[in-house]
Amino acid sequence: MPVGIGQVGTPLVGTASVGTLPVGTPFLVGYRWPMATNRLTDTKCKQAAAKVVGGERRPTKIYDGEGLFLYCTAAGAKVWRLDYRDEGRPQTETFGPYPLLSLADARQKRIDFKKALLNGPPAEPAAAKTSKEEITFRQAWTDYLTYRSTDLSVGVRENFRRGLEMHVEPFLGDRLLREITDADMRSVLLRLDAAGKLSYVRKVRKWCGQVFAWAKPRGYCDAIPTREIDPKLEFRKKKEVHYPSLPLPEVHEFMGAAGLGATRTAVCAGVPAAGAHLGEDDQSAVDGVGRDRRRHLAHPGHHDCRAPIWRI
Repeated sequence: MPVGIGQVGTPLVGTASVGTLPVGTPFLVGYRWPMATNRLTDTKCKQAAAKVVGGERRPTKIYDGEGLFLYCTAAGAKVWRLDYRDEGRPQTETFGPYPLLSLADARQKRIDFKKALLNGPPAEPAAAKTSKEEITFRQAWTDYLTYRSTDLSVGVRENFRRGLEMHVEPFLGDRLLREITDADMRSVLLRLDAAGKLSYVRKVRKWCGQVFAWAKPRGYCDAIPTREIDPKLEFRKKKEVHYPSLPLPEVHEFMGAAGLGATRTAVCAGVPAAGAHLGEDDQSAVDGVGRDRRRHLAHPGHHDCRAPIWRI
């Protein structure tokens, strides 16, 4: 008799009333009897058919044991299948049709298949699923654009497409997305940096990152390599061009030295001289000179030359 332990740590003995044991045979309460196997016979297989529920035939599973079952379709076909788990995930393997594959053949395939699972490589369904998840970089970004077609404008999608077609596809287009590393992406992006496309290289990096971020939760890749590339550290910066400007307190002195007149000087300070009116030439001069460091005057058309106070 198998040994078992009750909830309090001691064997609990009961008396059998049903099952395969004779009535009155002692057994351990809580013992889990193994599931029956080889329950089907050739006669049961021949008579097996889809169940009729509510006047409709519905697919039916008739189990033989250890996951093996005869699947009866609503159309009348019969197929041997096996339920099993691979790394904790439920899977189903199809062996073949009945009666071309007999009951004895199906049982032998069940044994061979489970041995293969123990000995190494994953079963065929898992391999087939993995192969479907292997897509190239070209397939990934085209599928991503299709996915974003409803919320990205035509112009944005076109820039995205041209950028990747011209600068990434020649080097990574046919590579499997899962195999692309941060070193591969860095090599492509540094080509753009070396060519002086200092703003564009950052856009291409962002677009590639969006493709990988979309693909990862869908199982097409395991990482987002662009995250390992810091544009502040790895790409050059575009040289800033600084234009001359004057602090506001120095504008009066500058305009006086330039001989632009009291009217223009007063206007640049924010309050026009009494009775002063600006023509088009005067106003253009004011717009070109009046700056307070980063502050610029509005467009000439926004000025009301007859207003008593100008807001700058």
